[in-house]
Amino acid sequence: MAQKPYVAEDLLKMKWVGAPRMSPCGRFVAFVVTEVLEKENSYASSIWLYDSSVGDYEPLAIRQITYRGGKTKGRDQRPKWSPDGRMIAFLSDRAGSNQLYLLDMAGGEALKVTDMPKGVSDFDWLGCDSLVFCAKEDEEKPKFREGATARRITTLRYKFNGVGYLDGLHTQLWSVRLERPAGGKEKPAGDSGELGEACLERTGAPNPYAPRRLTGGPYDCSSPCASPSGRYVAFVSKRTEDEMAFYSDLYLLGSETGELKKLTASLGQVRGPVFAPDESAVYYIGHEKGETYPGGYPEIWRVDLKTLERKAISTGFPYLVAGGIGGDVGPDQGNTGLKVSSCGEFLYFTAVDGGSSYLYRLPADGGAWEKVYGEGQMVVKSYDVAGGKVVLNKATPVTMGDLWYGNLPDSTPTTGSQEYASEEAGVGSGGSSGTTSTAESRDISLDGVEVREGDPNEHPLKMITGFNSKLASERYAGWPKRVTFNHPDGTVLEGWVILPNGFEKGKKYPLIMEIHGGPHTTYGNVFFHEFQMLAGHGFGVFYTNPRGSMGYGEEFARVVVGDWCGVDAEDLEFMAREALRMFDWVDPERFGVTGGSQGGYFTNWLIGHTDLFAAAVTQRSMSNLYSKYGVADNGWSHDRAGMGGKDLWEHEDLIMERSPIRYAPNVKTPTLIIHSDQDHRCPLEQAEQWYVALRRLGVTTEMLLFHGENHELSRSGKPANRIVRLEAILEWFERFLK
Repeated sequence: MAQKPYVAEDLLKMKWVGAPRMSPCGRFVAFVVTEVLEKENSYASSIWLYDSSVGDYEPLAIRQITYRGGKTKGRDQRPKWSPDGRMIAFLSDRAGSNQLYLLDMAGGEALKVTDMPKGVSDFDWLGCDSLVFCAKEDEEKPKFREGATARRITTLRYKFNGVGYLDGLHTQLWSVRLERPAGGKEKPAGDSGELGEACLERTGAPNPYAPRRLTGGPYDCSSPCASPSGRYVAFVSKRTEDEMAFYSDLYLLGSETGELKKLTASLGQVRGPVFAPDESAVYYIGHEKGETYPGGYPEIWRVDLKTLERKAISTGFPYLVAGGIGGDVGPDQGNTGLKVSSCGEFLYFTAVDGGSSYLYRLPADGGAWEKVYGEGQMVVKSYDVAGGKVVLNKATPVTMGDLWYGNLPDSTPTTGSQEYASEEAGVGSGGSSGTTSTAESRDISLDGVEVREGDPNEHPLKMITGFNSKLASERYAGWPKRVTFNHPDGTVLEGWVILPNGFEKGKKYPLIMEIHGGPHTTYGNVFFHEFQMLAGHGFGVFYTNPRGSMGYGEEFARVVVGDWCGVDAEDLEFMAREALRMFDWVDPERFGVTGGSQGGYFTNWLIGHTDLFAAAVTQRSMSNLYSKYGVADNGWSHDRAGMGGKDLWEHEDLIMERSPIRYAPNVKTPTLIIHSDQDHRCPLEQAEQWYVALRRLGVTTEMLLFHGENHELSRSGKPANRIVRLEAILEWFERFLK
């Protein structure tokens, strides 16, 4: 019997957790809850607190601790505890732009610490009494005469999706000392294991905090990380004026002396620095494989701060460090990268294995790695460790993500070494037993598949949030069956299928193939509102990771570089045809396809090269690589690198050969085009070219255009527009597949 399906408007009932941060003692967890505001057509985020010492059903076990300054909408986000556990610093846009605030854990309202003209983008604690943060310094720009609306552009990179036209200002590092406001009183410190009384008391006096700029020049700084003593700040920057340079470097700054040291050699990309507790080393994630290295797997590196020697310490680790699994709900913004244990012995991090993501750790000097938490079809979206405890945001294909909390293990049974070479590196091993493409047609069902609520054979964690549990209990959510495909060239490909709501053996059903973007991203074991909505309304949903996807090794990911719509498109067509052969419950006359971004590019390509599909929905897509090189915010960089450095003048024929617009005369599939007019990643002209071509050629085609939205419509657009988008996809497939 069919259950009540997810509908587009269920977006209004969802709440998402993320960015968990543990107090230094491990007793408390601060985290962010984001909800949808229907009336305001917006979102609101607040910071909540979990106290592990209070009984789970006591009122104070979990509670909201910020209220956006009394405003209905707005974002309080990215909480970070002070090293002594007495305060939480966080970002909030309650004053218009993101500024830094301090929350006294003894009670009272949050104190505003910064008033930067362009807001604050990132920060860290600099000891217990200062903060270091990233912000732009406002500069006077030459102005045109009054009434003019002109903009003078003098840089190659002049716009960015979600931001618009860039202002030309550079993000610098700043520090602010948390002096007591006039009339404020110092309070006695509490025990480190308790919520101690705060260092500051609110007085109502004017903001007394004066920021000090730490860096300068025409360069941007990001990812600040302060050493435990506050003497040093590690940060990421590209300190060259060469606009065609795509590397980033790690720098070490003396917070008081201003001495600046370059720790890397401009040979690749770096991110996420963290210090050893004794300040003997800095660790980071990165590679030295070249400025442009699409699909490359980063490693974990250690820089000795005495000798400045650096070395990769995770060589041989087979999975994607700090990677992510794509979804369409729940902004998290939490940590997936490195965290050093308080004793300095281990480095913790998440890694993607096929369509799943688990928590791992590595000795700080390299050596044998261990899996700390994770098994089967699940994703660790973010995590934190402190005081012998761990908290993580765990999602599954049927749950949007909840926080799980418990003890860190002393040891774990799953280990590896630097010499470890996984036979399964090409396909993730997580999940229940899958179905393999063979000559024999076989039925896919959910018989024997359990929706796991925990991992009883692992180190026990308990779920401490459940904001969407009631909604989930009232809706159909199909647990996806893992499917593998043996390509004729020997490559093993992974995918999943969700059975339609009310599935009955012997009946025929329509099937929709979903294609991810990137191309270097990953589908996997997270909740997808779009997928579950379609399955709930009677469609099978089929999604895969063709070559180019992350999670299956660097060779698997990089084989598509210079060959877009080559082996990757062949994989997609191969898996589509195999699905029709393997799933005897699918009506081959009712097969649909959809995808966004690079997935929209593949959708356009497939309907121009096959007659498999009875309906298509192409979203924020690409149709003409030649024109996109010059109009997208990443066309001349990302797309050119993805095409192996092939450029417009020397390789015009190949670039047009790999552009779906060339094959528009072959298209017969009814197509809905969904696009946003402020999309700078895949600009609107890409959709307009495709729409005009198909309409001129007599193909049943419509375009749904969203005003004021960008490339992130499906994940963070205005709620009303996200609902309209989902309803349009459902309506199109119901019109042509049912």
